[in-house]
This record gives sequence, structure tokens and C-alpha cells, in this order.
Amino acid sequence: MAEEPQAPPSTRLGEETGEHDDGLSAFVGVRPRLFGIAYRMFGSAAEAEDVARRLVAVAVYESESG
Repeated sequence: MAEEPQAPPSTRLGEETGEHDDGLSAFVGVRPRLFGIAYRMFGSAAEAEDVARRLVAVAVYESESG
């Protein structure tokens, strides 16, 4: 069985300025797992990365919206 590609390193959103709350930190922490799930679903590292980034963007939006 082919080895699953590894998720790119997290962008660590706001880490240097502490801009995100604990919920978003936890979400960004599971990003590699999201990538793995998406990769198994779509079979493409590019598609999986796109899905993981979109989910992080939604989490950022939701955390800022209240």
C-alpha cells in the first residue's frame, strides 16, 4: 500500500501575536488529521490541502463572528 503524503506544516495562525482562542488553537492542531481524512476521501494531496485550508478558514471566521 502506498504511503499517505504528510500534511504540510501548519501555518500556525496568529501564534506569534496570540490572536486566536483555545478553540481555534485546537482546530489548527488537528489540521494534519483533517488532511489525512480528506486525502483518503479525495485521493489527491492538492485537494486534501485545499479542504484542510478551507476548514481552517471557516474556523477563523466562526471564531471572529462570535
